[in-house]
Amino acid sequence: MAVINISLDDLKKLKCLKTSGHNNGGKLHIYNDELLYKIFYDRNFFIDEKERNVDFLSKLSIPNCTPPIDKILIDGKFYGYSLKYIKCAQTFKEGINNVSLSLKRKLEIIKDIYIPLKYLHAKELYLGDVHLDNFIYDNQKGYLIDLDDVRFKYDDFKFKTYYNLRETQFSPLIVVENANTDNIKTTICSLSFIYGINIEEYIKNNSIESLCQIIKQLSLSKSTKNYIIDNLKNLDGTLSYFGEYLDEFDDQSLSYNKEKILKLIKK
Repeated sequence: MAVINISLDDLKKLKCLKTSGHNNGGKLHIYNDELLYKIFYDRNFFIDEKERNVDFLSKLSIPNCTPPIDKILIDGKFYGYSLKYIKCAQTFKEGINNVSLSLKRKLEIIKDIYIPLKYLHAKELYLGDVHLDNFIYDNQKGYLIDLDDVRFKYDDFKFKTYYNLRETQFSPLIVVENANTDNIKTTICSLSFIYGINIEEYIKNNSIESLCQIIKQLSLSKSTKNYIIDNLKNLDGTLSYFGEYLDEFDDQSLSYNKEKILKLIKK
């Protein structure tokens, strides 16, 4: 992994990329219209673990992703990394309001983002901080971004997440993130993207049980709904990904399902 040495003065000369939301404490600068520099100006925020993650991730060939390329040092200290700049990309949160996207295209994009998710889980790495701003797409494919907070198995209680899940509305928060919680949160993001509804905000204030109620409203086969719900309630065992059931989603039921979800979350 190469090292980029840069001064704070030179960083200030680079244009900042405006982002739509949560960004793990990092600030993005555009370099040469091809790369982004992600800089952690607050080095008190698990900076050693972030450097470890950047070193490790740069050695992997992760598909459909924007992994670290070079490490960035300021005055000899780790401050961030460079990554590929996916121009003209939108986040899933922005895509919620993109009415020009067909269901077919949305499903293709969602299938794309499950590829890096499964790859990382196979390496026993977990995202933890999964939310609508960490999935993007352009006219080519969908991408998983913002991997510098990836968790190893022994990283319990480290890092900060956009939100934590709870099993029921009155259960304690689930603070240990793993492949199953990654899958649950990615299911929430996928459903939000498909139906153009910010289900994430609803689940943040409710529970996994509330998500299961949403799944029950969908016009999918009974066996598929039961299988998805069983996996959503499974926090420790064998994992089956929501992305494996996308072929049952169709245009005919899109409006019907959206109405059912809206009615449920507005109660």
